[in-house]
Amino acid sequence: MNITINNPYASFTCTTKGAELISYTDQDGHQYIWQKNDQYWDKVSPILFPYIGSDIDFINYGTESYPMLHLGLIKDMDFQITKKGAHSVTLSTMSNEETKQYYPYDFEFSVTFRLRETELEISYTVSNLNKSDMPFLIGGHTNFLCPMETDEKLEEYCLSFADADKEDIPLTHQMFDSGTNLYDQFTERKVKLHKNFEHGVVFQFPDFPQLGLWSPPKKNAPFICFQPWCAGTVDELSQKDIAKRKYVQILSSHQSKMYRFSFMPLQKEEIEEDIEATIEENMEDIEDMEIVIPKFDDIKPSGANSDSESTVDTKPNRDVDTTSSNNTENKENGIKKKKKASSKPNYNKKKKKRKMRKKKKG
Repeated sequence: MNITINNPYASFTCTTKGAELISYTDQDGHQYIWQKNDQYWDKVSPILFPYIGSDIDFINYGTESYPMLHLGLIKDMDFQITKKGAHSVTLSTMSNEETKQYYPYDFEFSVTFRLRETELEISYTVSNLNKSDMPFLIGGHTNFLCPMETDEKLEEYCLSFADADKEDIPLTHQMFDSGTNLYDQFTERKVKLHKNFEHGVVFQFPDFPQLGLWSPPKKNAPFICFQPWCAGTVDELSQKDIAKRKYVQILSSHQSKMYRFSFMPLQKEEIEEDIEATIEENMEDIEDMEIVIPKFDDIKPSGANSDSESTVDTKPNRDVDTTSSNNTENKENGIKKKKKASSKPNYNKKKKKRKMRKKKKG
C-alpha cells in the first residue's frame, strides 16, 4: 500500500512494502527521487538492515553462520502503519520465524517519515527484544535523480561537503565503475548535490558516521544514491564477521536507538548565498577587462593643438577585439589584456570563500 503526505511546499509517497520512499516532489510537482527502471536498477530507496556490504553467501554472528539476503531483510518485509499525522507517518515491523533463518535476533524496526515545509526527515528506530546484546549494520539508500532536468548531464553536477577539509567532487559516471565511494570522519554531516548552486538537494545525516555515494557501475544511470551508513570501511565490506566491522552497532537488551537523515531542495536563501559567493570568487578567476585611464595632461585630441578646447571620452572602446594579440592597439583604446583564466569552476576555492563569509555573518 502506498501512503502520500503533503503540505503546501512538498509531497512524498512511501510504501508499506519495505517502508520504502518512492517519491518526493516540490510544490511545482518536480520529482527528485529516482523512479525505478530495470534497465538500470529495480529499487528506489531500500533500507539496509542488519547487513551492508558485498554479496556473500553467509555472515557470522558470534560462533554461528547464517545466509544473508542481498541488501538485508527490511526491504522485503511488510510494515504496518502504527501512527499517522497530518505531516508524518510511522511504519513498523517485527522479526519472525522467517527472519530468524537469516538473523538470529528478535527485533522491532520502525520508520518515521516527517515533512517539515520542504524538508523530509526519515528516521529508523531499532529495538532489541532479546535478553542479550544485538549486533547489526544499518543504512539508507536514497536515490536522487541526477541530472534533475532533461536537458542536463550528470557531469554538470557537483557534490559540496560542509566540512572545509573535504574537497568538492565534480561528478562523473566513471567514478562509480568500482562501486561505492565511501566517506567518513565528518565534522558536519551535510552535503549538497547541485548544478552550479542553481538547483539541487541538501542532504544531512546526523546519526550516521559514514556516507556512501553509488550509481550502477558502467551503466551511465540517471541517478546517484546517497547512503548514510553504519557499515565499516571499504576494505571491511566483504568482512563476514559482523562484530569486526568498524561501525558495527551493538544494542543492549531491551534498548532502542534512532538513526536520522533528511533532505530538501536547495532553498532560495542558500542559492542566493552561494551565487553571491560564486560571483565574488569568479571576479578573481574570469578574464577581466582592466581600464587604463590616461592622465588628462597627456591627452591631445586628433587635429587639435595644445591650446584647443576639447572633451575627453574615457570610456573603453567596445568595438575592440580583446582577443587580439596586438597589445599596442589594446593599450591605445584604454584596455590592458590580462591572462586568460580557466572556465572550469574551482569548487574547492569557492568552498573556502563561502566558509569565510559564513563566519563573518555569524
